[in-house]
Amino acid sequence: METSYVTPNLLAQLVLYLWFPLVISFLFIFPIRKAIIIAYIVGELFIPKSLVFKLPLIPSYAEDTATSYALLTGIIILTLTKTIDSRQLKEFKFKSIDIPIVCVCLSPFFSSLTNGLGLHDAISGVLNVFFTFAISYFLGRIYLGNLGGLKELCLNIIKGGILYIPLCLYEIKMGPFLHAQLYGYSAHSSGFMQALRMGGWRPQVFMTHGLVVALWMVSATMTILWLYQSKTIMKIWYLDIKWLTAIMFFTFILLKSTGAYIYLVYYLIIFIFSRYLKSNIPAWFLVCFLIIFLLGRSTLILSEPLVNSYVAKYSSADRNQSYDFRLINEDIMTKHAWEKPIFGWGSHGRNMIRSKDEYTGEYSGVTVVDSLWIIEFGTNGFFGLISFYSFFILPIILFLRRFKPREWFNSGLAPVACLSMVLLVFVWDSTANAGIMSIFPLICGSLNGILSRKPVVKLSKKSFNNKPSMIRRNRVT
Repeated sequence: METSYVTPNLLAQLVLYLWFPLVISFLFIFPIRKAIIIAYIVGELFIPKSLVFKLPLIPSYAEDTATSYALLTGIIILTLTKTIDSRQLKEFKFKSIDIPIVCVCLSPFFSSLTNGLGLHDAISGVLNVFFTFAISYFLGRIYLGNLGGLKELCLNIIKGGILYIPLCLYEIKMGPFLHAQLYGYSAHSSGFMQALRMGGWRPQVFMTHGLVVALWMVSATMTILWLYQSKTIMKIWYLDIKWLTAIMFFTFILLKSTGAYIYLVYYLIIFIFSRYLKSNIPAWFLVCFLIIFLLGRSTLILSEPLVNSYVAKYSSADRNQSYDFRLINEDIMTKHAWEKPIFGWGSHGRNMIRSKDEYTGEYSGVTVVDSLWIIEFGTNGFFGLISFYSFFILPIILFLRRFKPREWFNSGLAPVACLSMVLLVFVWDSTANAGIMSIFPLICGSLNGILSRKPVVKLSKKSFNNKPSMIRRNRVT
């Protein structure tokens, strides 16, 4: 068991060791879809980060793979012993909507082979992506791909956000030290250097960075606001959702994350247009602009001087300097990626610009990586970049095509609409930050599960109330 920062204490090691049997116990205690949701959310929010237990032949046991290892093992055991109903698993059929996740899994394979890294590295890369992305995707696709599953997923995202409220408020006042105090080490290599923002502390709680906490809390805030306005949920833990929405919103404002504030503004614009103007134009605009942005940045049509000239008009000097530094590094790495544009440079930091120490002979990174898109492009080339973003954008496009805005706030369909917009916010966040949580592939799989069905959910006028049971039996429920 190791971390690259500070030696973890005994509690940190015990939590990660015991997480495996605890997740399996969830499958015995709760219905399977609830067990899956709780395992991924609780694991994301509380188990120690940046802690690695190396395993032979298969990917390391760490916070990003531990839950998937446990769930996959538990479901196989329960299925073989016929302890759970395997009907949903047997009814699963591979469809064209699943092609992007297959391509995401295969991209490290092609990258390794084309860079001469060997078959072992290629298979290792595939397994790593499989346990990081594919397991959560297919569990969502199989077990959560219905109205009930999506509603329960939304409800537990909100509960996770509520659990983080007192922890965020504590760290805003006392500093982001909970992870270090409980587990004995900082979850991020920079320690607490990036935690001071706007004259105060930015909470980190039990995640790798304050930006990831902000992404989680903006997702929870968006979810509770959407479900409150659609009257899908009226109480959580016997508490009125109206007051919980206000408290969640207040806490989010205190997080001191400029990017997350912008995402919330995006979301509110989409919310207002769909709710009151019955228009999905802002959502379509963000999807189309995202594709244009990725195309422009990966080809350097939108280079640093061009992008920064616009950003400088609407941001402070400090934020502009930070973003300019990020863009410059992205441009350098993009030029490096164009030396191997199809399948990229492969793993082991080969996508970075590195320098060799003339005394030690060791290589160290020169460029600084902040954005998920440039990591994917540099590592796996255009094949990986297109596969990755197709994976996350496809369910959003399918939703926008198949449902009119006047249906988005129906109590039955609201979770589908809400999670589609949450996924859209995450995809935009990936163009600026490198934080990713397993909950997003789970959302992606859940949405694809319901959007791939024929007929897709059709709602009668009777279903525009607070009783999901009014949805006709002969349609998807």
